[in-house]
Amino acid sequence: YGEVGDGDGDGDGDGEDGDGEDDGAASAELPYVFEMPSTSKGLDALLRLGGGSAAREREILHRLIAGHHTRLADENKAKLAALANLLLRRLEREADAAPQPRAPTMDALCGALSSIAALVKGPVLNAMKERIAAATVKWQTKAAAAVRRAAAAALRAHREERRAAKAEGRAAAPRKKPRVAHVAIDVSALVLCRLAARMYTVSDYKHPVLTPAAALMREVLSQRAHELAAPPPTPTTRTALRREIYLLALTLEYCGGATRYCAEAYTALVALLRALLKPPRAGAAAAHPLAVRRPASTASAAAAA
Repeated sequence: YGEVGDGDGDGDGDGEDGDGEDDGAASAELPYVFEMPSTSKGLDALLRLGGGSAAREREILHRLIAGHHTRLADENKAKLAALANLLLRRLEREADAAPQPRAPTMDALCGALSSIAALVKGPVLNAMKERIAAATVKWQTKAAAAVRRAAAAALRAHREERRAAKAEGRAAAPRKKPRVAHVAIDVSALVLCRLAARMYTVSDYKHPVLTPAAALMREVLSQRAHELAAPPPTPTTRTALRREIYLLALTLEYCGGATRYCAEAYTALVALLRALLKPPRAGAAAAHPLAVRRPASTASAAAAA
């Protein structure tokens, strides 16, 4: 995405195509001046002029920002700040879209946000802080709900065990610890953390946006909200596994730039590898749903060892 703040507004040579579409086709029949949308519906209607083409959407955003450059009028700062909020919310909706988000469109939105951040730094920074805080609360709420469900299931199982033991005239087995399911991070939260690393310098020791984003990623990796879980749960679906691996890579990028050690990343990686590679043993609990399947001879030799 080009430097919109220094562009001339015509789209020639100011941006790059992320999806291989032709610049001329992208800018054909598009107005050069757009009204600044004030609502999410207005932004959606504006982007629909692109006809689903990521290159045309990128050009629309380019011309919109260039036409409301802060050098043209002082009131454009407030308009660009409002646009940044709209773009962030649109980006989150695109990221959580089913069945699969449109990566080229998300890239166009991220590029526009980066360009606005160069023009109005403070409002964009505050908007990013707000959205990351909301993503943190959302994940914590989901994790707390998972803990409550696991605790309730464990209590029901213990009561059934006590009734069965009383009927059979034997001592009841001790109450087992709840088996809490792994709570994956939302794609929208991942995109926000990725965007923060793109917009700001990850080498900063303390940053108003990167620090909360890093705290969110560490909390998800450690599954810290699962106070009742021991050991911490690991992903059990391929989707959650992909998110976990991407989250690990992004956490290492954050920590590598700031030369920090992240114990949560190390613990999560070790737990994940142990769950996926641990050979099944006779009489043990069921193997991990995503455990690597080995040939029969290799599995027998590993179990014997």
